[in-house]
Amino acid sequence: MNRRLGTTMFLITHDMEAALIVDRAAILRDGKLLEFDSNSNLISTLPSDGLVARFTIEELNEEKINIIKKFPGSANIKIIRVGNEVIEVLMDEFETNLPNLIQFIMKKDIKIKAMSRDVASFRRYFQLRIQEEEEKEKQTNPSMALNQEVSF
Repeated sequence: MNRRLGTTMFLITHDMEAALIVDRAAILRDGKLLEFDSNSNLISTLPSDGLVARFTIEELNEEKINIIKKFPGSANIKIIRVGNEVIEVLMDEFETNLPNLIQFIMKKDIKIKAMSRDVASFRRYFQLRIQEEEEKEKQTNPSMALNQEVSF
């Protein structure tokens, strides 16, 4: 109806499900506009257009996540913890790098209990984008962001 009438409606919310009904979404942090585009365009800026490998890792901890982050096959690898033992991994050249990543993880004696593939949701895009901002803040002011984590 808004398109037909030529009107614009702003919806400000923390509900990620609301992003499913909008034409364009904005991501704000501390009053600063980080992103403004359609959900699909935002997700397509992720490595491999948002293809995700979801791993369930036995006894997952930060040490194991840091080891996986050192995967040499992709210069652009993003990892987000989404559960007690679950991480999602996005990386450039997904189809080529996925088998190599699995071998890398296994060679590091990290046990993969389960794995699946998916496409990132807007929620994951949001989490990764905020995580990226927090990492920038830590680099510019290390004392500012001690033990900050995004959790949903």
